[in-house]
Amino acid sequence: MFRISDAIRSTSNQDGSILLDLRRGQILGLNPVGSTIFEMIKRGLNQEEIANTISTDFGIGLDEVRPDVIQFIETLRQHGILQPV
Repeated sequence: MFRISDAIRSTSNQDGSILLDLRRGQILGLNPVGSTIFEMIKRGLNQEEIANTISTDFGIGLDEVRPDVIQFIETLRQHGILQPV
């Protein structure tokens, strides 16, 4: 389980999200699916809940979605956007 770092600010629209890391001065752009995953993390959903929701909402098999969700969350963690709870 992860939480969003206190140093992260975000803004979203229909095209995705922009994340700003105030500590590192870095900006990361997210596409609409990445933005959806980011919002679910903010709401406290875990990886499995996120994968199930993405699978249902986008009509993609869970076995295909799960590794992509895990990889995306790991990328956010590596960039310091997520911190373990």
